[in-house]
Amino acid sequence: MSIVLNGTTGITAPDIDVTAQTTVADFDAGITLGGSADVLDDYETGTWTPNFGGTRTIASGTTNFTYTKVGRLVTLNFYAINATWTGSTTSNVMTGLPFTASSNTRDTGAVVTRFVNFTDDMVSFCVTTEAASTSLFFPQMRDSTTWDTLNMGEITTADYLHFTITYTAA
Repeated sequence: MSIVLNGTTGITAPDIDVTAQTTVADFDAGITLGGSADVLDDYETGTWTPNFGGTRTIASGTTNFTYTKVGRLVTLNFYAINATWTGSTTSNVMTGLPFTASSNTRDTGAVVTRFVNFTDDMVSFCVTTEAASTSLFFPQMRDSTTWDTLNMGEITTADYLHFTITYTAA
C-alpha cells in the first residue's frame, strides 16, 4: 500500500488518496518510525511451561499456556480446566515465565477460578509478577486487610484456573 497525493507519493496536503498496490507489506526487517532506534523488530509468540514447585504437576485435562512478546511487553495466558493436579507442594509461587520480569515493577493480572479451596475470609485474588524473576505469586486480600498468598497445593482435581497478565520484561 502506498499513500498518493495528486499522483505524487508522500503526504503534503490534507487531500490524501490511499491506493492499494499488488505488493504485500513485509515487516521481517522491522517497522522504522524514524531513526534506527525506533525499529520495532521484537515480536514473538510461543508456549511456556509453568512449574508449581515440589512434585506438583497437571497430569491431565485441558490446558493452554501461551505468551506473546512485543518489545519488552509480555502477555502471558494460563488456562487449565478439569485438570487433574498431582503431587504435592508447599510453594506459594509459580515459576517458569518465558522472560525475566523487570526489576523495577510488579505487574498484576486478572484470575478466574472455580472450586479452589481458599482461606475462608479471602475477599479478592489476583496474579502478580515477582520483580527481577521468572516467578508469579497469587496475593489474596483477606477481610481483615492482611495479605496471604495462594499455595499451589490448594489447587485440587477438577479445578478451573485461568489468568492473563501483561508484564514488562527486563
